[in-house]
Amino acid sequence: MKIERLTENKIRVIVNSNDLNKLDINIKSFISKTSNSSDLFLNILEKAETELNFDTTGHKLLIETVFNIENSIILTITKYLPKNKKTTSTYINKRIITKRKNLVKENNNSVYKFEDFDIFCDFCNSINNNTQSNLLKLSKNTSLHLYQNSYYLIIKNTQKNINTNLETLHLRVSEFATKTLYPNILSSKILEYGKVIIKNNTISKTLLHFSK
Repeated sequence: MKIERLTENKIRVIVNSNDLNKLDINIKSFISKTSNSSDLFLNILEKAETELNFDTTGHKLLIETVFNIENSIILTITKYLPKNKKTTSTYINKRIITKRKNLVKENNNSVYKFEDFDIFCDFCNSINNNTQSNLLKLSKNTSLHLYQNSYYLIIKNTQKNINTNLETLHLRVSEFATKTLYPNILSSKILEYGKVIIKNNTISKTLLHFSK
């Protein structure tokens, strides 16, 4: 666990996967606000007070959380005094307000990892060979990216486009690639740090230029 002071009233805490395992917490249970996640908050506040003299007595707390693809949790904790209240040793109730940031707002993506570009081409050719024209139309909502030496196909806003053809597309691509965890967070990382190979209409464009 790493704690750093940002301002007099704000700290940032990075809780890695090892920290979560020690407290028997995963991201799902953390979101569900289990007793273990409450223990985590208390441990963080005690550690912050000991190491940084970050005393939260008499303050309300605003806690913003971000989850990353390494299964770590990044917490930004801001303390402030409630209106018409003075800091006294007798006012010890802490009201915690949590605010979780979504890296991709209202986005429901699916992300598939291909080990290399040739495998992605094989996937595209498998659709062409089966003359599934409806699947080709869906490719306008996809993009291909190079990120950390692997190729990623992002299928955008899947929850808004659920239909038989889309389900068939997912089944077909899963034969050639691995479906990733936390796709919305990962797609945000890919869009920020990866390289765009094909911006949209990926399957049709791949077949046009790289068909065997």
